[in-house]
Amino acid sequence: MLNHAKVDFEDYRFNFQEWTVLKQHEPYKKYGAVPLLEMEGKVMNESHAIARYVARKYGYYPSDIES
Repeated sequence: MLNHAKVDFEDYRFNFQEWTVLKQHEPYKKYGAVPLLEMEGKVMNESHAIARYVARKYGYYPSDIES
């Protein structure tokens, strides 16, 4: 969605060895899981919550729940 909405963002991917180091530091330490989205001073995890947030923010979420 971020690509489609033409939002500039960093898609940071890492391997398991890097994760063992990263999870000791904020914000990963606080949330303890990925994916993690940092946007406009907000941090959130859980892929479905992130998808809903981005969809609402950039107009991909319908106003009619039955659409």
